Amino acid sequence: MSNYVITSNKFEGAFYLAYSNGWLVKLDLTEAKLSKEQHAYVLGNLPLKESELKAFAATAKLQCKEQITQVTFEVFYNAYGYKEGRKKAENAWNKLSKAEQIKAYQYISVLKAKKAFSSENLPYPATYLNQQRWSD
Repeated sequence: MSNYVITSNKFEGAFYLAYSNGWLVKLDLTEAKLSKEQHAYVLGNLPLKESELKAFAATAKLQCKEQITQVTFEVFYNAYGYKEGRKKAENAWNKLSKAEQIKAYQYISVLKAKKAFSSENLPYPATYLNQQRWSD
């Protein structure tokens, strides 16, 4: 299941979509403050196929961001890229809540950008996780 949050500077709030096997299965407009015209436009043009969502968002000038609801250790470890101390990193990963796992995963790109700018090396994955570096 893929979950998306849709925002725009043309309305307040956000609306949410969920796709399963590439097809729209959920639409939640309760947090979006849409005019009648905007509401009708979304309902009339929202793609049923996930593969068409990005084009719809671009045409309608919407910001579309996938919401991550779960990240596996494999996904984290591959994204982190520094292959050192896998077992310790996995143990540290398993001690984190699902919310902390998502935060740790999402912060990887920020950490890499900071380290590239300062020419410092990435910490070992276990160190990153144990010290919760995404909270710095």
